[in-house]
Amino acid sequence: MIHLTVGQGLTSSILNIIEIIFIYQLVTSDFSLGLVIIDFLAVLMIIFFSIVFFMLGSLYPVLIVFYFWLVDRIKSNSYIVINSILAMCISIVMASLFDLVDHYTYAFFLQGKTDIALLGWLIPINDLIITIVVAILAIKIVRPKLR
Repeated sequence: MIHLTVGQGLTSSILNIIEIIFIYQLVTSDFSLGLVIIDFLAVLMIIFFSIVFFMLGSLYPVLIVFYFWLVDRIKSNSYIVINSILAMCISIVMASLFDLVDHYTYAFFLQGKTDIALLGWLIPINDLIITIVVAILAIKIVRPKLR
């Protein structure tokens, strides 16, 4: 189990949710200010529901996929099945990558250290770096094939 301060753990969880939504939006649609505001409100709701049920780490991929399905359903998107499959794949892959990066960051840099308050910020930073790499791959490889 990775022991972080409350701020580091909450920051890491919030960034993980935002990053998964960001990758999905990169793959499926274009960005707009209205979409960013709606996604931010959805992130707050996902965090609220996750905190209420005390399962922030394990529940948020399911809530993200439900959010994507709900948005496609409201928009009456004709590609709802394909987008739902993409949402599930992106959520599973990104959540797995985050867990893998968090584990190895903890194992290599943080395990046995007493000053976790300073070094614990490596986990959200490494998650951000893996998101940038996946975003570049999504823009270069996946998005052109879907278009």
